[in-house]
Amino acid sequence: MDFAHQSSNRQLAGVEVPLGSLYHPIEAGKAFRILLLQPATQLEDTLICDLLPTRLDGDAEYEALSYVWGEASPPGPVLLNGHEKSITPNLESALRYLRYTENVRSLWVDALCIDQDNLEERSKHVQHMSEIYKRCTRDILCLKALNEVRGLNDVARREGRAHTSDLSIRNELKRHKAQIKRLFQGNVWSRAWIVQEVAFAPEVLLVAGNSTMSWDEIEQLLNVDEFVEKTGIPDAFHEPWGHDLSLASWLKQTFYQAQVFSHQRIAMTTRENGSGSSLLEVLARFRHQQVTDPRDMVFALLALCSDTLGIEPDYTRPVEDIYVETSKRIMEHDGNLDLICQGPWQLFRDSQLRHLLPSWAPDFSDPGASRLLFAQRDIFSAGPAKLTAPLSISTSHALVVGGWDIDTLAAVRSGPAQGQSRNPARMALESMPEDVLRQAIAGGADASLGVYLKSDNVEPPFHGGKEAAFDAYWRTLMMDCVRHPNRRPDEADLERLGTLFKDWILQDREEDSGWTSHLESDLDYEIWSPLRHTIRLWRFAVTEQGYYCMVPPTAGVGMHVVALPGAKVPVVLKKVENGKFEMVGPCYVHGFMDGQAYQGEREKTKRTFEIV
Repeated sequence: MDFAHQSSNRQLAGVEVPLGSLYHPIEAGKAFRILLLQPATQLEDTLICDLLPTRLDGDAEYEALSYVWGEASPPGPVLLNGHEKSITPNLESALRYLRYTENVRSLWVDALCIDQDNLEERSKHVQHMSEIYKRCTRDILCLKALNEVRGLNDVARREGRAHTSDLSIRNELKRHKAQIKRLFQGNVWSRAWIVQEVAFAPEVLLVAGNSTMSWDEIEQLLNVDEFVEKTGIPDAFHEPWGHDLSLASWLKQTFYQAQVFSHQRIAMTTRENGSGSSLLEVLARFRHQQVTDPRDMVFALLALCSDTLGIEPDYTRPVEDIYVETSKRIMEHDGNLDLICQGPWQLFRDSQLRHLLPSWAPDFSDPGASRLLFAQRDIFSAGPAKLTAPLSISTSHALVVGGWDIDTLAAVRSGPAQGQSRNPARMALESMPEDVLRQAIAGGADASLGVYLKSDNVEPPFHGGKEAAFDAYWRTLMMDCVRHPNRRPDEADLERLGTLFKDWILQDREEDSGWTSHLESDLDYEIWSPLRHTIRLWRFAVTEQGYYCMVPPTAGVGMHVVALPGAKVPVVLKKVENGKFEMVGPCYVHGFMDGQAYQGEREKTKRTFEIV
């Protein structure tokens, strides 16, 4: 479709367009501006546009433009309401390709239709962006010029499926790998504001130069409907592909954002039926988006939520206030601390805004990484189910909360040094407590395991009642879960896995490596596959009283392990000045994942923690 030569029947004829002033005031919440893109016969002709104020409840027809703002330099000129105005090269290119040769084209373009220098207008406009996109005839999603888009259309139209087992289609997708990556990994997909533009528009058309592709073809390629019917729309604790193994890893990465965009379009439909997406789900789903203003990692996504929890865009407030308020409202609404105990944003990770935020508040502008202890919501219950609401947060953003001090860390294993093997089985031997390793050797394990003994070891012995230390160790490494999906092991699981681990520790090993290459397949599937997630991303630790733990890599000796109301898993807290604490992150503590810290024989003393 050649937009440069298409005529239009959508021009707003007979309407007097105010000239002489760049931005006339409009009535907040009731009006917005449409960009009238004047026609031109040559691509290089001067861009001439006018702004037409119109009402939100009116019947004006217009298309919305989604694009990447991009670098401001070198600026492109446009004549807007008789005034010369600079626009980004990306927008200049899009407008040149989109204008008609004879008729005016009516568009909504955020950079020009909103007075970006007026913070009050920006704040008010943000609240009504969803209405603007709902009322457009279609959204034009502008990509960089790609000659290969047509070839990808052909793949989709030939009943192509990214999830297919058909080898010929898989090979054809691979043959188009470079084009697919350029199409689906361009900057347009990462812009936060584009999410609601795609989610609300009744129709979406991808445009690359003079080539086009409908959103329906994208969903056909991704097989979205069948995937959602099978697994549902992923929540805040699951990635878009779940445990689906039918998609090649490069395709999962490439299609990631297009897939979550499609999920959100479906979620907007279900919202009309009374469900939809929570604020936490939306923030997690689009945490990889990018913004110029970090406040937009909340503001740009509010309209997608079934409940905004009373949060309103206000660009006069500092970003740290916005993030703290958002965190507080989510936790109080949900009645738990999942946001900070199991959210995908890593608290134990440096980020650009971390120095502005209290240690317990997520940096929503940083996507973090998938280091969840678990994704299912009902596996653990370390603290009481409900948090104490309302949360007590001081003017300096300190979170004051009561909790149970389980113990302090006495020894924390380090991860592999640069260049060292990250084989999970070898790491399991390197992390093994001294007393467990000695018992294994005494019980008949290969003497070559002695290379893993540490001469300076002073860690406390295991304290776990009747349970054997070796069993507690391997259950701690696996965080007492079997996969997939994650669940707690039953008696049959414990017997089977216990036997596998004992076979592993007692088997003969090559003297030069301390490891054997002759593992049985069930050992690899049942043990080392899940351990690739835990032992590589977390660190084994022992507390002063001999409890086994898996803690974040930033945890250290002397830090406290604490159970909190509303926290399904314990957390690690670091003591700082004046008796205050910093949040390090969630952890697993063997024997304290089911409420033992606050009830029963092992109940701990409750105290108040001020987390800064």
